[in-house]
Amino acid sequence: MIVLVAVSTFWMGPEDVKLRFPLGKDLLAIIIGVLGTILGFYYGSAGFGTAAPQALTISELAWNQESLPSGSKASIAGKLSGGTPPYQVELRYQPCWVEQVTKSLPTIAKVNGNSFIVEFNVPVFAEPESLVGFTVKANEKSGAALMFSGGALRFRKP
Repeated sequence: MIVLVAVSTFWMGPEDVKLRFPLGKDLLAIIIGVLGTILGFYYGSAGFGTAAPQALTISELAWNQESLPSGSKASIAGKLSGGTPPYQVELRYQPCWVEQVTKSLPTIAKVNGNSFIVEFNVPVFAEPESLVGFTVKANEKSGAALMFSGGALRFRKP
């Protein structure tokens, strides 16, 4: 390397340096660009830092907003994403006038891919009209669970 620098310094005149320096600079930029592309492609495709699986989420939750008669059938639908299928879905309810009581409804959960429908019989309450909060619980294959407080259902005596 030292020999090349010494030879190029002593055997070239100032006109040769003015001509060859921009060409050498361009050649060096091309070599660095090609090496950068090769190294970037190699390390980019080597599988380092593979993404972690997405967390389980519930979205597009839909239910009947009207007052439902006690004893009738009702359903709540939604979409699951993330996590690892197969999924299990459960519906829990909590009467709004009772703070600490949360009960599971006997439900039939139909999970098709990432969509689900939970069907249940509307419970019978003593009040003429009841506002009941509900929570959808979803489990994925690994056992991780997600609780989603969906909102409120309005039940009435038939």
